[in-house]
Amino acid sequence: FTNNHSHLLLHCFDFSAFFSVYPLLRANNTFTPQLGLTILMSSIRQHNIMLTEPDSPHQVDIVPSVKEKIGEYLIPFEQHDSIELQQRGLDFIQLYETVYTMILGNGVINIEDTIARAYVINEDRFYLFPVFSIEAHLIEWQSYYPAKVIHRFIQRLIQANQRKSIKNKDGEYTSNVRLFIEGMFTILIHSDGNFRVVIHVDRDMIALPTSTEDQWAIEFHGKRMSADCVITDNVIQLFSQKLPMIQLTRQYTRDDVFLIPQCVFYLNEKSFKLTDFFFPKQDEEFYL
Repeated sequence: FTNNHSHLLLHCFDFSAFFSVYPLLRANNTFTPQLGLTILMSSIRQHNIMLTEPDSPHQVDIVPSVKEKIGEYLIPFEQHDSIELQQRGLDFIQLYETVYTMILGNGVINIEDTIARAYVINEDRFYLFPVFSIEAHLIEWQSYYPAKVIHRFIQRLIQANQRKSIKNKDGEYTSNVRLFIEGMFTILIHSDGNFRVVIHVDRDMIALPTSTEDQWAIEFHGKRMSADCVITDNVIQLFSQKLPMIQLTRQYTRDDVFLIPQCVFYLNEKSFKLTDFFFPKQDEEFYL
C-alpha cells in the first residue's frame, strides 16, 4: 500500500515485532502459530486507515517508471484479502519455525544471548518514524533551552536510533529508549533472561533535593516498584530490580507504538512525571 498519504505507517505484516519476541516466547513455551499471527498483523488502526483511504483526495497513482520496477511487490487495495493474508502469515510462521528449529539443532548459537539480541535488534527505532522530523523542533527549542540541552538531546537521539547491539560493562544491551525534556527512559536487557528499567533525570532540568535517606521508586506497565539510585553531579539514575524478559512480550496493538509515553518516578512518596520531548501537551494520548 504505497499510494496514499499514510503509506509510511501502513504494513501488511510487522516482521520486526514478530522477530523481536519469537525466541523469547518459544523459550518460555508460550508460542503458538495463532499468537505469532496476532503479533504479525495486530494493527486495528492501520487496517481502518486502509478501509477508509481508497477514495481519499490524497491518493495518487505511483509513478509508472517506479511501478514497473516494484509493481510485483505491491498489493493494490482492491486486492486486499485479509483471509488470504492471514494464511500467508501462517505459512511464513511455519517456515520460520522450521528454520529456527534447524539452527537450534546445530547447537551453534547461545539461546539466551539470541533472545536478548533478537529483541534489541528488532525493536522499533521509535524516532526514525517520519512523524518525528526534527528540523522544526530544533528551531523552536532554541527559544526555550540552552545549547547544551539541545546538544545532549541530539546525542541521545542518535543513541535511540542505533541498530548495533552493544553490551555495557555489566553485559547488558540498551533498548526501548524514550526521550523527555527532563531526562531519558531506557531498559537494560541481560542475556540471563532478565532486564532492568532505568530512568535518567537531568539535574539541570529538574531540581530535586536529595539525601542518603531518600526512598525512590519507578513505575513500569502501571506497576510501582522500588529503585536503586545513583547520583552524579549531572544525572540521577534510577534502576529497577531485575525483571523477567517475558514481561516485555505484553500484548498490545501495534498502534500503541505511537502512544505518548508515561515516565513516572517517586521520591519519598511524591510522584514526578517527565515531559515528552517531542509532544509536551499533557492532554494528548497519541502522537498521531
